[in-house]
Amino acid sequence: TGHIETGHAKTDDVRTGQANKGQTKNNPAESGDGKGTDADAIDSGSTGALNSATIITKGISLFKAGKVGDAYAVLHPLAEAGNAGAQYLIGIIFAKAGTMLPDDVLQQASEAITAKADTKIRADHRTSNDAAQRDADRQAAMAALAHEYFKRAAQQGHIGAVFELAFQFERGIGTAPDMKRARLLYKVAARKNHLNAQYNLAILLAAGNGGKADFKQAYIWVLAAHSNALKTSHTVLTPQRVSKLAQKIRTKIRYHDAVKARRVAVHLTGFAA
Repeated sequence: TGHIETGHAKTDDVRTGQANKGQTKNNPAESGDGKGTDADAIDSGSTGALNSATIITKGISLFKAGKVGDAYAVLHPLAEAGNAGAQYLIGIIFAKAGTMLPDDVLQQASEAITAKADTKIRADHRTSNDAAQRDADRQAAMAALAHEYFKRAAQQGHIGAVFELAFQFERGIGTAPDMKRARLLYKVAARKNHLNAQYNLAILLAAGNGGKADFKQAYIWVLAAHSNALKTSHTVLTPQRVSKLAQKIRTKIRYHDAVKARRVAVHLTGFAA
């Protein structure tokens, strides 16, 4: 079957992984399981967590103020020290505002990642005589860098990063397209009540992308997404938009399967759609 709905949900600001969860968080760098950045502190002792949280808060403020270079400078050392929240935010910077970073920052980051990663990141965008090629190389490098940092954060359980990674695999952004992996990662984030992941997973399941079509599972996840949409002020995934997808999927399953799906969705979200 083809896509029931083509418009996948994608977030639009620094709060990417968190503002679109069913339970809205104040700290964009928090992991999706409700834990903050304390476990990722880079300093020893009780002040470490506080210092990490302060750095992340400062980085977010700078990013929102349009001071992308300053935000990167503040967050990058923390990310390199292994803080999942900072890694996620560095990924967001490369994905959404990499064009605002100086060329030398992109070059250095690409070289550093290439030294550690299996795949070489093309960052010689300044050497080409073709303007279009330079721009393409730069865009590719930013996407690959974002992918690498999202992957690092996701490996530590950061649900926002898991969602971003799934979206990149689905669209082939910064990596080769891998619909099966996208579907698996969306499910990981969906189980943590991530609204966007639930919605996108429902679409993939209904369309049979990344595996067999499963309208029953798709209906469960779109109902879960609808429940979460009712609890948030999401500007893209409104209850009305999610409801339209739910209605389309509902026509593909039997009544008693729909009843069962609703029960499961309530169990997942704690809220009736």
